[in-house]
Amino acid sequence: MNVSGEIDPQFAEVADVLEKSVRDGADRGASVCVVHDGTVVVDAWAGWSDIDSTVPWDRDTIVP
Repeated sequence: MNVSGEIDPQFAEVADVLEKSVRDGADRGASVCVVHDGTVVVDAWAGWSDIDSTVPWDRDTIVP
């Protein structure tokens, strides 16, 4: 499973958790954004946005 987006190397573990969550099936798809001291350090996403796993999750996937 590939994690897409921008990740500050100091926060790479956040991307690892996102990737594991999707890979292990806890989430079909997900995204995360982390702001640290006013700077976006993680803006990442992974997985699928549909039940058939044909539409990749992207930066603008809407969730309830």
